[in-house]
Amino acid sequence: MGFGHGKQACPGRHYATIFLKVALCHIIMKYDFNVILPEEGPTELRGHNILPHSNIKLNLRRRKEEISL
Repeated sequence: MGFGHGKQACPGRHYATIFLKVALCHIIMKYDFNVILPEEGPTELRGHNILPHSNIKLNLRRRKEEISL
């Protein structure tokens, strides 16, 4: 529980979730992205842990503005 639970809950947790949604919408609307997975697959095993592969590449490109304000 990152923001706590019950009486000790963080009062800004609702603001934080709304802000994260707005930031995600901004990224999706303004950028094109492409994930390049390694040949070994998207995950790797280290002992008992399953982790994202360390060679995953992400290509980002800013989109051309469709609407100017």
